[in-house]
Amino acid sequence: MTTELTPVTEEVTNEAPPALFLHVCTVFKYMQRDSSFVEGTGQVYEGHFTKLVQVELGFAVPYYTAISQALKGMDCAEQIRRGGGTSKSQWLLKKEPALADFRVYEQKAGKKSQSNSKTAILEGKVNDLAVRVETLEETVQALLEALRDKA
Repeated sequence: MTTELTPVTEEVTNEAPPALFLHVCTVFKYMQRDSSFVEGTGQVYEGHFTKLVQVELGFAVPYYTAISQALKGMDCAEQIRRGGGTSKSQWLLKKEPALADFRVYEQKAGKKSQSNSKTAILEGKVNDLAVRVETLEETVQALLEALRDKA
């Protein structure tokens, strides 16, 4: 499925939207682009979310957690199945992110940015390690398959 990436339109203000909101919009657009319609479920993204956020889009490690929490907190996406290793995660795409929803999410979360908090730093490190482990698992799997092919 090919989805054209279009800019998010929002209310016109003199204030620029927060960077996290723009990152959430970008990730959602890429998830839409790579999604497909599943009968009885809806529009579903299936892929390696960590790779999408950190490798394909190049966002810093702490953004992974913040983006996934914002997508869920704004009710834009719901994680149907967790991925890990070579298995892909699945996300139900519900609605496009809206700045108004993001502002409500921020208020409910009780903080505008947690990127400098110890928790966010530790979560970022854990997510970074998860990506590294996933890459190692895929490499080992490829090596095992290559060895089986030679046998």
